[in-house]
Formats: sequence, structure tokens, C-alpha cells
Amino acid sequence: MSASPTFWLTVAAVFALNGMLSWAWGEPVLAVAQAATGGLALVAAGAAWRRMVAHGQPDAAPTGPGDR
Repeated sequence: MSASPTFWLTVAAVFALNGMLSWAWGEPVLAVAQAATGGLALVAAGAAWRRMVAHGQPDAAPTGPGDR
């Protein structure tokens, strides 16, 4: 069982918010690390979405000609 795209999007949002707060508090290196981790979570969300579509999950509507 893999995590859903919603989970990964939530993780990405949390890391993005932490990155903005880190930048505001004068920690640019930490902010960049948080942003990079958020980006990886977005990649994981996309992979989870593609898995759902490939396995015919009912809540994953096809979005293009290659999704069927």
C-alpha cells in the first residue's frame, strides 16, 4: 500500500510553509533544504497519481490520452 497523492501534496505544502518561515527567520540554507524536500514530495505525489490511474482506481480520472 502506497501513500495517496493527497498525503504527498500535504507533505509538500508543509515543507513549503516551513521553507518560507525559515527564510523569514534568516535561515536561507534551511529554507532551500525545505523547498527541495517539498519538491521531492511533489514528485512523489505525481508518481502516486500515476499509480492510481494505472491501477484503475475509481477516484483517479484519466487526464490525457496516455492515461488509459
